[in-house]
Amino acid sequence: IGGDGVAVCYFNDEGLTEQKFIYHEKTGKRLYKTGDFGMYHSDGNIEFLGRKDFQVKIRGHRVELGEIENAVREVSGAELVKVTALKLDIGNVVACFLKSGEGRTADKEKLDSALLKKLPKYMIPSVYADIDELPMTRNGKVDTKELERIAVSAMNTHKREVNTDEVTDTM
Repeated sequence: IGGDGVAVCYFNDEGLTEQKFIYHEKTGKRLYKTGDFGMYHSDGNIEFLGRKDFQVKIRGHRVELGEIENAVREVSGAELVKVTALKLDIGNVVACFLKSGEGRTADKEKLDSALLKKLPKYMIPSVYADIDELPMTRNGKVDTKELERIAVSAMNTHKREVNTDEVTDTM
């Protein structure tokens, strides 16, 4: 994107400025690389297609899922943490999958309480699920269909209130 409303740099961060701000080949004007994928249509409109990174929009706020993962890892001591945005039958949710350690399970209420000291409420996962390992496809990618099944099972088991329709433009 470009224009009068766009900043010209990151304050005191030359490296990030060089990475995110470029010059338009034809006009020479400065542009900001947003991290969004889009497509121009013949009528001049731009269609938003998604994100290049792991950001999602939660209740109007752009959030890097890794930030939630790091906070969960810090407060839980879990060996493995994966946070993802899932589109389930009940709506869109932020789900956290974690391996707490040999024979341990995560205390979801304590996790919520500890995370609220580190993250805003809109970033707190709607559902937590204990896992031994991440489910993988034959191609070596995380199996999101299996994660959805695990999340639904965890929601049914724990019968906790789940915030839905909080996630948009997932990637």
